[in-house]
Amino acid sequence: MGQLHSVFKQECERLATFEKRGLGQWRVRVRKHGYPDVSRTFDKRSKAERWAKKTEMDDMEFVSRKEAQRTTLKKLLERYRDEITAQKKGAVNETYQINKMLRHPICKCTLSTLTLVDIAAYRNQRLKTVSPSSVYRELDIISHAINITINSRAGGFTQCN
Repeated sequence: MGQLHSVFKQECERLATFEKRGLGQWRVRVRKHGYPDVSRTFDKRSKAERWAKKTEMDDMEFVSRKEAQRTTLKKLLERYRDEITAQKKGAVNETYQINKMLRHPICKCTLSTLTLVDIAAYRNQRLKTVSPSSVYRELDIISHAINITINSRAGGFTQCN
């Protein structure tokens, strides 16, 4: 186990700790009373310090990521299809489109690991087989499903189990 260095103590509620990992990596963990720990690993300590400072000042970081770590894009799209698409005028066509999307490997990604690189790779791969307008509609469906999940409050379309 590496050395722990405590820095950036703020208002006695938040504390960032740094741990030297193997191969020149640094893990920083930011703790705030009443919230789950938030941590990331960086190749340079300076990057870890910048992230920790930003995170300590940003209350948005202190939300539970457990649901995003458990939920795959497939689960999200299935729930979106069943709860949102089913109520739309064009439900039949959109359901067909979502069912086709569900077979793509990107749907195995969890929401916490899904990146813009993954989305761009999906887009580029789909553009080889379908029209740009079809890809646009698929990306719009993904975007809408994610945005509804983010913006939802208690009840409704919030948990994707």
